[in-house]
Amino acid sequence: MLRNQNLTNTRSINIAAKTTGTSNGTGVDTGGFDAVTVVFEVGTRTDGTHVAKIQDSNDNAAFGDIAATEQVGTFAADVTSNVNQSAVYIGSKRYVRAVLVSSGTTTGAIVGASVVLGHKMQNDG
Repeated sequence: MLRNQNLTNTRSINIAAKTTGTSNGTGVDTGGFDAVTVVFEVGTRTDGTHVAKIQDSNDNAAFGDIAATEQVGTFAADVTSNVNQSAVYIGSKRYVRAVLVSSGTTTGAIVGASVVLGHKMQNDG
């Protein structure tokens, strides 16, 4: 197998104002890639608590929080205005998604998330 550094960026959570509740991102198929990074893009945060996390799944249907041992890097306990956060997923499940849990908000925070896939596996012919 030859490795290619090409990156694929897939939106998991659309950028928008997040208020109280859980924003479950769209699952992203990581099959065929060796590197998976989840990036939370944060704009203005006015109030509340906004916790970023990664979930994974074998089937893109039943998702669960990943174990600390399946993540390189950590997300802050709460998002900060205009400070993006990222962590690398090193688990073994095929699908991942970004999740943002928001509480105690009035106007909330502008947040979105992407899953960046890299090191695409290619056949050597």
